[in-house]
Amino acid sequence: MVNWFIQMHRRSLRSWRDIVARLSPQCSAGYAAIESGQAEAIGAIWVKLPRVALHDAGVLMEMVEYAERNSITVDPVRLQLVRSTALQLRIAATGAMIRSMSLSQVTAH
Repeated sequence: MVNWFIQMHRRSLRSWRDIVARLSPQCSAGYAAIESGQAEAIGAIWVKLPRVALHDAGVLMEMVEYAERNSITVDPVRLQLVRSTALQLRIAATGAMIRSMSLSQVTAH
């Protein structure tokens, strides 16, 4: 419990740059693709790398929390959209990792 509290405190002290720096290189490349109109590129990356997707979803949630704490003008609809997208991404990534582990166990037998 103490460790969790310490981690949450450290997390709340991170700057925007520190948070963005935690995004995976794949996610950063995906954002560049989104801006150029190729939104499916980031989805394809995350499908292939569910652990990266799980990590990036956590970073997206942290970005939303930072914006809520520190922004004067917050668009609650947009923040909720990012939050729900990150949650869906976490669920999909977790499912993909479970399926991957199940397949590896089936092929091992």
